[in-house]
Amino acid sequence: MGDSEQKSGSSRQWLAKGALILASTVLALCLAEGFLRVYFWTQGVGRGDIQELLRLSQQAPEEVVDTQGVFGIVQPSPFPDVVYELRPNLRGKFRGQPFSTNRFGLRGPEITRDKPPGTLRIVGLGDSHMFGWGVGQDETYLALLEERFRGLGIPVETLNFGVPGYNTAIETAVYERKARHFAPDLVILHFVGNDLNLPHHLQPPRGFKPAHWFLVELLRGIFAKKGLDGELELLPHNLKNVPENVRHAAQGRYAYMLGEEGYRRAMEALVKRIRDDGTPLIILALGQRELVAEVAAEHQIPLLNATATFFEVLKTQGGQTHREAWKEAFKIPGDGHPTALAHQAYAEALFQELVRRGWTSGT
Repeated sequence: MGDSEQKSGSSRQWLAKGALILASTVLALCLAEGFLRVYFWTQGVGRGDIQELLRLSQQAPEEVVDTQGVFGIVQPSPFPDVVYELRPNLRGKFRGQPFSTNRFGLRGPEITRDKPPGTLRIVGLGDSHMFGWGVGQDETYLALLEERFRGLGIPVETLNFGVPGYNTAIETAVYERKARHFAPDLVILHFVGNDLNLPHHLQPPRGFKPAHWFLVELLRGIFAKKGLDGELELLPHNLKNVPENVRHAAQGRYAYMLGEEGYRRAMEALVKRIRDDGTPLIILALGQRELVAEVAAEHQIPLLNATATFFEVLKTQGGQTHREAWKEAFKIPGDGHPTALAHQAYAEALFQELVRRGWTSGT
């Protein structure tokens, strides 16, 4: 056999090996993607429209809850503009932490609908940050705020209406449909950066293009720059890269919730209803939020930026205030939600603000 024939045979062998390696790699990636799709399907992602998902969630066993995500702890709301809510009377763990809901579907102890005489009742409207994603039942900042008041001998009830995924439009509906009927003395609205967008499970279905693969988005979440709140965005809140015709079709009845226009509309409705009820409102935020500040000023609503208090708490942890120290202290690793220490900082910021406004002197 001549040199040319040997080289030709060697080339064919390398091509065959290369083709085998390529085929094996593609097969492995497809299997990995298939595994992820099956896994997220078991978590409720991609099962169909939101109402189907919520019905399946409502049917999940409730005797002992032990879950990592919202599937199994939420159910359809009887109010279309609230869309979904926490299931009542749950007991168990959420993301490894003690978790329970009362008969009204709020994370917290049992309460009566009628406010006990002489009690200051504070209602919280928010999303997973207020709900307490990744922290224990008594570690949420509303529970800690209640504890601070009771330590002064002031009877206080904090009602946590926070639910993972809620945005400002849904929170406004929650006040109108549910929270206001508990006769609150004060309402705290927690603004988070994704409150101008849809909850994860109201997003349009993901396609089969590689850019939409769960595997690609998982890797992007691990290695790429995180979103506004440091979340791994397997199901991104932001729809700006979705074609306009698909976006409008997918949004459907929820289009009114989106963007600056949706936020302003929701805030206008919330402020009007709260003022009709004669109930004070405070907006809680972290960092400079220009839109929120503008809307707060327009409606003359107090805006509490908790950043200064967070820095003070960080200093007490060792004096380091750089970005990595902040992240380590206040963000759950690989998640981005507030740690138990961050909830302590929120509680301290709120307590100081309420002291300054005279709320510790009684109702």
